[in-house]
Amino acid sequence: MSEERKAFTPRVKSQSRPSNGSSTGRKFSGYRPVSVGGKAGFNGKPSRGPVRGGRTGDKKPFGRRPLSPQERKVQLEKQQKRERIEQTYEALHAKFPQAFDRNNIKPLAVDVHKELFAIATEEGPLRKSLIRHFLARYIRNEAYHEAALKHQKRFNLQGEAVVDLTAEELEYHRSNIKPKPQFTRKPGFGGKKPGFGGRRPSAPNRGGRPQSGFRRPAFAVGQKVLAGDKRTGVVKEIIGDKARVTLDNNIT
Repeated sequence: MSEERKAFTPRVKSQSRPSNGSSTGRKFSGYRPVSVGGKAGFNGKPSRGPVRGGRTGDKKPFGRRPLSPQERKVQLEKQQKRERIEQTYEALHAKFPQAFDRNNIKPLAVDVHKELFAIATEEGPLRKSLIRHFLARYIRNEAYHEAALKHQKRFNLQGEAVVDLTAEELEYHRSNIKPKPQFTRKPGFGGKKPGFGGRRPSAPNRGGRPQSGFRRPAFAVGQKVLAGDKRTGVVKEIIGDKARVTLDNNIT
């Protein structure tokens, strides 16, 4: 076959050998091992699947333990008690606004409860039992103790001061106020570091011009100086910020 014919002879395409699944080497992109009966996961392990009610990979949210019937009953009773006491306060505030005012609490006189029991009703928020529960909670409030230290007097139902609080009573109210928490700072917290937060002090100038860092040595030619270990010498020459000294043994 001539060289010309050989150049124009089409080349037969070679067919790729079918893979038998035992080939080794680098896997191409898109390869993912699939496990039987589930989706592929990390390191070829089967995925646990999405959490019910959530997206894939979401953790199951932790819910509160449901209350038992007895706990729900106790919770409901506490809520109803708070509501009844609140209604008692509203009724007393409407009758005696100068004595019962949460925005301007005043210490009550000792015999105020007797006057309130005299106007108590059989039903409603002004029942005797509700007035007793309200007063017990009202005078134990921390705001009531703070008002006692502020006014240092007792007031009647008309809001008039009737008697001064004794030293023992003031100490009692003071002891029932909880100290407020103090947030301590770490050492150095909030402090300024050197060179930060302000202008650097400028060097003293002379005639409006900054001084150079060069300082002439405080020696004079012919001056005797101490050089080395118990050796004396004489300054022969001053060069810049250095001095040339000749020792007593004629060594310069």
